[in-house]
Formats: sequence, structure tokens, C-alpha cells
Amino acid sequence: MIGKIIRVGGVSVGLCASVVLMLACSQTGGREEAGSIVVGTIQIVGNEPFTRVAIESASGQTYILKCQKEVEDLLRNNQGKLARVHFRGTERDSRGTALSVLRAELLTK
Repeated sequence: MIGKIIRVGGVSVGLCASVVLMLACSQTGGREEAGSIVVGTIQIVGNEPFTRVAIESASGQTYILKCQKEVEDLLRNNQGKLARVHFRGTERDSRGTALSVLRAELLTK
């Protein structure tokens, strides 16, 4: 039968397919959400051998940075310098708020 609506559990299959299609096509395309950037001074916090890379913002808030090895090495080698960190979310860490870093870039003052 052409034009018949198929229902599964009270929801039409066409509606479900439309929602799935919209979700699949709604990727951000590399764009970050607003508020996903912090600028500050790179710091190393904690005691050896348990040090962590962090960033202190201009407002004085310090964030632990959770990032890939290459990004962590770049930041560790530039302690005390200004950086812009792009992140996708925050989480609680044993030392405070941690940022899930997407990428970081060094800035000149």
C-alpha cells in the first residue's frame, strides 16, 4: 500500500527516520560552541612526579588541562607564557575544574 503510515510503538517510522537524519546532518563542522575558549598563563601544578598542566585565566581561575600528549608537551615546554585553549567541556578533577582540550595555541603579549 502506497502512502500508508507504518507505526512502531505509537511512533511513525517516517518521523523516526527524519529525526535520525537531522541528527546525523547536524554536526558542528569543526566549529566550537560559544564559551569554549580560555586565555591565560600556562602553569605546572602539583608535586613531582604527579604534576599537571594548567592554565590560569585573567580572572585568577586555574583550570587543569586534559589533553593529548603532543599538546601537553607543547604547553609544558612553554610554562609561564600566554596561551589560548579551545576545549569541549569541563569536569571535576581532584585538583579542581578540568578542561577537555581540543587544541591550544601560544600567544604573544
